[in-house]
Amino acid sequence: MTSEVAIAASISSDMRQAAKQAASSAGQLAGMDLRNQWESRAADQAQRILQSREQEMSALAQAAAATARLAEQATRSLLALQQTGKL
Repeated sequence: MTSEVAIAASISSDMRQAAKQAASSAGQLAGMDLRNQWESRAADQAQRILQSREQEMSALAQAAAATARLAEQATRSLLALQQTGKL
């Protein structure tokens, strides 16, 4: 009878340890899932920011090209005025 109680106590202890290990593993898996979700969201946000910056850079390049064209026109106009003696 004593050995049966000892065996039952040992099995109970083993079951408690297994339950603790399972809970710990479940917690780790949940943490990994949250980390994966966070990393995915961070990657999505970084992609959106990159696309926004690319659009801004494209707009700046267009503005720079327009400024260069205006500068060329202004230079030609000033040269024409200078040649006609009006400047």
